[in-house]
Amino acid sequence: MLLNLRSLRVLRGHRALSTLLVQSHKSSNAFIRAPKHVLCLDVTDSVCIDEFLQQGLNVDEISSSNLIDALSTDGVDLSKYDALLMDRQTRLPLSELLQYATKLKLIGVPGSQTSHVDIVAATSKGVMVQHIGTDLGGKSAVEAEMVMSLLLQVVRKIPLAVADTRLSDRDTDNSRFTGEELQGKAIGIVGLNATGQRVGQLATAMGMKVLAYDPTVSEEAAAISGISKCSTLKELYETSDVLSFHVPLTTMTRNMFNAKALSQCKKGVRLVSVGGFGVFDGETIAAGLASETIGGVALEIPTEMETSDAWKSVLEHPSTISVPHNANAASDESARMYKMIAENMCAALEEREFPGVVNGVFMPLTLVPEMKPFLALSESLGKFLMELLPEKSRKDLRGVTISTRGGKDINITTPKARSALQSALMKGILSVSHPDSTYSYLNASLVAMGQGIDVRMSDLENDNGLRLKNAVHVELELRGGNRVVVMGSVFGEEPRIVQIENYTEFPAFKPQGTLLFFNNEDRPGAISHVLEKLAEAKINIASMGLARQDDQPLALGILSLDSEPAQEVLERIQNLDGITNLRLARLGNQE
Repeated sequence: MLLNLRSLRVLRGHRALSTLLVQSHKSSNAFIRAPKHVLCLDVTDSVCIDEFLQQGLNVDEISSSNLIDALSTDGVDLSKYDALLMDRQTRLPLSELLQYATKLKLIGVPGSQTSHVDIVAATSKGVMVQHIGTDLGGKSAVEAEMVMSLLLQVVRKIPLAVADTRLSDRDTDNSRFTGEELQGKAIGIVGLNATGQRVGQLATAMGMKVLAYDPTVSEEAAAISGISKCSTLKELYETSDVLSFHVPLTTMTRNMFNAKALSQCKKGVRLVSVGGFGVFDGETIAAGLASETIGGVALEIPTEMETSDAWKSVLEHPSTISVPHNANAASDESARMYKMIAENMCAALEEREFPGVVNGVFMPLTLVPEMKPFLALSESLGKFLMELLPEKSRKDLRGVTISTRGGKDINITTPKARSALQSALMKGILSVSHPDSTYSYLNASLVAMGQGIDVRMSDLENDNGLRLKNAVHVELELRGGNRVVVMGSVFGEEPRIVQIENYTEFPAFKPQGTLLFFNNEDRPGAISHVLEKLAEAKINIASMGLARQDDQPLALGILSLDSEPAQEVLERIQNLDGITNLRLARLGNQE
């Protein structure tokens, strides 16, 4: 018996009314598009559901615990859902869930962190994961306000003063609560993400000198924000009175503020970190506080943290201010996040735009009109190459290299553009080598790499003298070292193939329809016999091309056919004197 998700929904009066209104609206527009279905898990603000309903989507709401229980008893039908919205605290066995959610195309998270989402499992199934990145607004403003709040408290010793005022026998000597002013002090920002930049703006407004270190940001870009960029961390440490950390926690940044870093700092430096607790080495902080080398520390503490003696002494020290994880959340921030992710998910489902896609940063490019001919070209090149290979050789594919050059109204050599073209190429390759499965731009490259195929991108240094304004060059490497090469270009708005292996001296042709290729001896009558066999089989020839090159012993014949020849017709052609390497490519029509 299937679980009735609707019965688990907590309906509010206004939501029920909205549902009725939207259902009526969707009914009148049913001929325009089929309604999408969204499953919401553990949502804490109904604004997202209201947004989905206003956009004409069907919505079900359930707790993750009920969903997991239902999965274990086969009591829930997930096959109808196009999208899943899950709270930042939700944990799911995503690999198992995706086995049932066969239509799912999108998972949304109302925040910047997606560490609780199995990105690999989602990507392998072609499911986009959306979040609210710092470039989209995210929590940068809220986190920056929290940083400045903690900084003011640690510099002014506010928590100590507040605690003292609550004592019945308090000491009347208040000099020990004397703090320092921030105006004129230098704040060093490690990591200029959106939060780091916002901290810089607030610090500037308070009269502080703002310094920063971020190897990914240019000096000019930092200067636009009124920030002086330091060339090294050592320089930043030596010149800052306060340090604020805004870097992702990786193997490189974990415990980055260690004894060596502290030795480079000013005596009495203050340290602040919101959401980046792991950048500090506990023993270094404990020793620094004990020796007053560190003047104060303000930290956001994760829900689960180590309980070493060093960290115990840090948290118990009077110059330490600690707040629990998510203390930087604001009451209106949750609603803003839920509304934003719902809007972004609606845009993605309608393919208007793809904001905040974690596992496909190139996906927005797939919607750019100027990019679409190149995507079509790359996918066609993938299909074409695999069709050229004998079926028994397709399993020998070991490596794929795509190289790009130039562009047309868009640069196809940027990392994102190449990633998009690579994904389209692999989608085309897999559609031929594994026709029983469905692949997308999102998962094709990952699936290929999972099959042991080495996928690479590079610059195209030359186009063999063709002087093309744009070019996409693809090389397949097969087991045993054999290689197959093809190159294409976009002419106007249409993809064309301009090179096949070492042949370039033929009229560029569209990679579509039924194409017949063969090598022939360059002598009178060699090709006429091919045409005769096709005519006998009543196969019409739409177009014909021939490549004769001095550096090749045989010519290359290219025929575009109106219909596919039967196998016996192909065998007759293959047996003709002077004809070798006959190949048939079935590319279909371009969309």
